[in-house]
Amino acid sequence: MAGRATPGLRLLALDPYHAGSHAAFTEGWRRHSRHRWTLLTCPGRHWRWRMRHAAVTLARAAAARAEAGGAWDAVLCTDMLDLACFRGLAPRSVARLPAVVYFHESQLDYPVQVARERDLHFAYTNLTTALAADACWFNSRFHRDTFLAHLGQQDVTAVADAFLITEHRGHAEGIPRVLPGRKATHDRDHMAVAHATQAKRGQGRA
Repeated sequence: MAGRATPGLRLLALDPYHAGSHAAFTEGWRRHSRHRWTLLTCPGRHWRWRMRHAAVTLARAAAARAEAGGAWDAVLCTDMLDLACFRGLAPRSVARLPAVVYFHESQLDYPVQVARERDLHFAYTNLTTALAADACWFNSRFHRDTFLAHLGQQDVTAVADAFLITEHRGHAEGIPRVLPGRKATHDRDHMAVAHATQAKRGQGRA
């Protein structure tokens, strides 16, 4: 029927560092979303340990939810998760779902507190997470471009879909719009996620 809102998705949201701005973003998005969320989190402390171990913890938690009857349409996670590891450890019903990663920041260029060599292990985790995802969303065009520039990547679609970005417009009302772009060449249809989560300014919620 014309004008009817698209049914909400069942989202499995994974927040390995649920504190501060990360928690505020996730909780705010869930509060204003028309989708049905299952949120699995880890405490927001010891960020290095979270990046190394959260995939194990959250895969076990997702498996327990799935065994209890949980079912989802897509996975949403942040840059603090080792998504490649998570998909390898999660049950098949979860691992096969389209996955979107939201980059709050990148360990390729995150400021270090002391003058020492950057631990590129965490930067590499960001890279493998991007490669394991069906779509990469960044909190700004600047962070997306910086991430790709550090990789020396010529074909931006090899790591992130440059045509799928969030536009932050300070003068506009409502939440940022999500602009859907080209369809991926692999067998996971992440555009279903993008279309379903598109913010429709005339309809209130995304």
